[in-house]
Amino acid sequence: MVCDDKNPCTSDSCDAKTGCKSAADDSGNCSDNNVCTTGDSCKGGVCLAGSITPCDDQNPCTTDSCDAGKGCIFANNNATCNDGDVCTQIDICSGGVCVGSGKLNCKTGNPCLGESCDSKLGCTYEQLNGDCSDNNVCTEGDSCAGGVCQPGAFKLCEDGSVCTSDSCDAKKGCVFTVNNGSCDDGNPCTEGETCNGGKCGGGQAKLCDDGNPCTTDLCDAFKGCIKISNSEPCSDNNACTIDDQCSGGGCKPGAVKGCDDNNFCTTDSCDSKGGCVGVGTGNSMSFPSATLDLAKNRPHWQNPSPPGLRTSECAPFRRLSSRFFPKIYAKKQGLPGQRDLSIAPSPQPLRFRPAIFYAAQSASAASFALRS
Repeated sequence: MVCDDKNPCTSDSCDAKTGCKSAADDSGNCSDNNVCTTGDSCKGGVCLAGSITPCDDQNPCTTDSCDAGKGCIFANNNATCNDGDVCTQIDICSGGVCVGSGKLNCKTGNPCLGESCDSKLGCTYEQLNGDCSDNNVCTEGDSCAGGVCQPGAFKLCEDGSVCTSDSCDAKKGCVFTVNNGSCDDGNPCTEGETCNGGKCGGGQAKLCDDGNPCTTDLCDAFKGCIKISNSEPCSDNNACTIDDQCSGGGCKPGAVKGCDDNNFCTTDSCDSKGGCVGVGTGNSMSFPSATLDLAKNRPHWQNPSPPGLRTSECAPFRRLSSRFFPKIYAKKQGLPGQRDLSIAPSPQPLRFRPAIFYAAQSASAASFALRS
């Protein structure tokens, strides 16, 4: 008879009287029938489980476990992981493999830097040359230098209208704001125009006056002020000419002004500024046709009779040398007092230089009285 209790942790035997019997045997090898344990051992006739079998495939994208019947199981998961590339932002397990996504953003916004990413180092940059934009629309021709975008020339904002104030906004660009300044409407015959609502107008007619009386001043819509020679009367600013007249755009002098005050005792001349001038003089008057008749106590005029005489005032008289000097008083109605005149005796010609000589308009109007 075979005694076997199928327990590796017992020693089986047979007693003649009692039959089969089992005794605990801790020296034997056993298995707890769980592939997930190792190093099972007998203890008090029982097989005790040993240490847990390690199930680790070193793959973060699998979930490791152990089945008592099957052993280690490595199931794929979707856990986060690290694909070993610093240039990926989101690493997720997929199909048992770590998959990276979401590239690392190395952009600086600087057009003068070339950007790249190294899987080990991460972002790297390289200085660039060439055109760029400094993000200011008021500059043109910007270019890279030393990794920085240098602004170019300032943009010219000019709409060609003086009635707008031109400026530039860094974001909007050129801005044209209407103003109310002075302007020119392009018509040479108007002046004083001002801007209103972005347009030029509101001027007044231009006064064309060149200050020359010998030109007629007009305004031409294309040429502006023009002057046309005229033939109007004018003054050449010379008081010694009369009837001056315009010719060829200038004042031409007229006839020479006559300066005769009909006074024998003045020398007449003309000053270009003051006009006619009469200067007193010691002129002598001679009437060779007049003789004095002492018997009749009055002058006797030989033929022909002298022309009408005029009142004159001359320098102090002087007596003519003669052997006889009668005194004669000349009288004339309306004149105060009497004046002495010295004349030569008859029949000598009447020659004298009076201080004041009152003469009539005819010979009969004068009377003489003889005094010894």
